[in-house]
Amino acid sequence: MAEPAASTSTATYGLVTNIAGGGMVIVGGLSTMEWMAVLGGVCAVVGLIIQTIAAYRKDQRDEELHKKLMGEDGHDKQD
Repeated sequence: MAEPAASTSTATYGLVTNIAGGGMVIVGGLSTMEWMAVLGGVCAVVGLIIQTIAAYRKDQRDEELHKKLMGEDGHDKQD
Protein backbone atom coordinates (compact mmCIF):
# COMPACT_ATOMS: atom_id res chain seq x y z
CA MET A 1 0.00 0.00 0.00
CA ALA A 2 1.41 3.41 -0.92
CA GLU A 3 2.18 5.87 1.84
CA PRO A 4 0.58 9.30 1.92
CA ALA A 5 2.66 11.95 0.22
CA ALA A 6 2.66 14.13 3.34
CA SER A 7 4.74 11.69 5.40
CA THR A 8 7.31 11.32 2.65
CA SER A 9 7.63 15.06 2.20
CA THR A 10 7.99 15.60 5.95
CA ALA A 11 10.85 13.11 6.13
CA THR A 12 12.37 14.66 3.03
CA TYR A 13 12.22 18.14 4.56
CA GLY A 14 13.92 16.81 7.66
CA LEU A 15 16.69 15.18 5.64
CA VAL A 16 17.26 18.29 3.52
CA THR A 17 17.35 20.49 6.62
CA ASN A 18 19.78 18.14 8.30
CA ILE A 19 22.11 18.02 5.29
CA ALA A 20 21.96 21.79 4.76
CA GLY A 21 22.68 22.41 8.43
CA GLY A 22 25.63 20.04 8.39
CA GLY A 23 27.01 21.74 5.30
CA MET A 24 26.69 25.13 6.95
CA VAL A 25 28.56 23.84 10.01
CA ILE A 26 31.45 22.68 7.81
CA VAL A 27 31.60 25.88 5.76
CA GLY A 28 31.23 28.10 8.82
CA GLY A 29 33.80 26.10 10.75
CA LEU A 30 36.39 26.30 7.97
CA SER A 31 35.88 30.03 7.53
CA THR A 32 35.85 32.78 10.12
CA MET A 33 32.06 33.07 10.17
CA GLU A 34 31.13 31.73 13.60
CA TRP A 35 27.49 32.79 13.20
CA MET A 36 27.21 30.57 10.14
CA ALA A 37 28.54 27.56 12.05
CA VAL A 38 26.10 28.15 14.90
CA LEU A 39 23.17 28.58 12.52
CA GLY A 40 24.19 25.43 10.66
CA GLY A 41 24.30 23.49 13.93
CA VAL A 42 20.81 24.68 14.82
CA CYS A 43 19.53 23.68 11.36
CA ALA A 44 21.12 20.24 11.68
CA VAL A 45 19.46 19.67 15.06
CA VAL A 46 16.08 20.85 13.74
CA GLY A 47 16.42 18.49 10.78
CA LEU A 48 17.21 15.60 13.10
CA ILE A 49 14.15 16.37 15.22
CA ILE A 50 11.92 16.51 12.13
CA GLN A 51 13.26 13.16 10.91
CA THR A 52 12.71 11.58 14.33
CA ILE A 53 9.12 12.79 14.53
CA ALA A 54 8.39 11.61 10.98
CA ALA A 55 9.84 8.17 11.74
CA TYR A 56 7.82 7.90 14.97
CA ARG A 57 4.59 8.84 13.18
CA LYS A 58 5.31 6.31 10.41
CA ASP A 59 5.86 3.60 13.02
CA GLN A 60 2.52 4.47 14.63
CA ARG A 61 0.71 4.28 11.27
CA ASP A 62 2.38 0.95 10.46
CA GLU A 63 1.35 -0.45 13.85
CA GLU A 64 -2.26 0.69 13.39
CA LEU A 65 -2.36 -0.83 9.91
CA HIS A 66 -0.94 -4.11 11.22
CA LYS A 67 -3.55 -4.25 13.99
CA LYS A 68 -6.31 -3.52 11.51
CA LEU A 69 -5.12 -6.19 9.09
CA MET A 70 -4.74 -8.76 11.89
CA GLY A 71 -8.19 -7.99 13.29
CA GLU A 72 -6.89 -6.72 16.62
CA ASP A 73 -8.88 -3.50 16.55
CA GLY A 74 -11.16 -4.51 19.44
CA HIS A 75 -14.32 -5.14 17.39
CA ASP A 76 -13.73 -8.89 17.11
CA LYS A 77 -13.70 -9.61 20.86
CA GLN A 78 -15.85 -12.52 21.93
CA ASP A 79 -17.95 -12.31 25.08
